[in-house]
Amino acid sequence: MPADAAKVPAIVLMHERYGLVKHTRDIAERLARDGFVAIAPDFFYRHPDQDALHRGDAGYPFKDDEAIEHIDAAIAELATLPQVDRGKISVQGVCQTGRHPLVFAARHPIAAALIWYGAVSEKEWEVSERFPQAWCSGFSGRPTR
Repeated sequence: MPADAAKVPAIVLMHERYGLVKHTRDIAERLARDGFVAIAPDFFYRHPDQDALHRGDAGYPFKDDEAIEHIDAAIAELATLPQVDRGKISVQGVCQTGRHPLVFAARHPIAAALIWYGAVSEKEWEVSERFPQAWCSGFSGRPTR
C-alpha cells in the first residue's frame, strides 16, 4: 500500500500457474510504489503440494466459480481500507489466471480487467460481449519480421 495515501486505485493481482511466488509479490510491491493498493492473494492455497506447484511440477484446476469467490473476497478486503477508491478497483490475471478478470467483469462491475499472457478462446469472446469495462491484455512471442 502506498505510504501516506489519500484515495487511490486498487488492484487484485492474480498470480500465474505456479501459485503465489516471489514474482507476484514483487509485482504487488512495484504497484504499491507506483501509488496503487495491491492485494495478491494465494488463489491456489488449496493445492496439497505447494512446493511442486511452485516448481511447475504440478498444476491446479482453477474453476471460474472458485476464481469469482476469491476475487470477491479480495475486493471486499480492499473495500475495508480507507485509502481505496472503491470506484477504481481492477483485476489483473497472469498466465493461467489470465482469463479470470474477463469472467469476473462479466458478472461484477470493476474499473478494468487486465490480462497478461492469458488464454483468449471463443469462450472468452462470448464473455467479453457482456461487460462494458475497459480491459487491457499483453502477449508476447517471436516477432514476425
